[in-house]
Amino acid sequence: MDILLTLVDFILHLDHHIADLIEAYGAWTYAILFVMALIDVLLYVLVGNLLQCYRCQAQYRGVAGLEGRERFHLETHERHRQQVARLKQTASGS
Repeated sequence: MDILLTLVDFILHLDHHIADLIEAYGAWTYAILFVMALIDVLLYVLVGNLLQCYRCQAQYRGVAGLEGRERFHLETHERHRQQVARLKQTASGS
């Protein structure tokens, strides 16, 4: 279990560990980073398309016609996220 937690910590905080990684492995650093990028691409391909509602966060996978939908738009997502936060703050402050 400790190995798994160490691996997760390493992946999530790679920016903190990159200097240690280069010092310890030298040229192998690029191979390690390439393998991580390859794993990321494989996960992207295997997960497939997802349609997510900005407002209610419902997720739909394997639905016909996903290709015709617009791509994820961070600005729209952030607008809905902030609206939900404001509504929660207003409800708790009343």
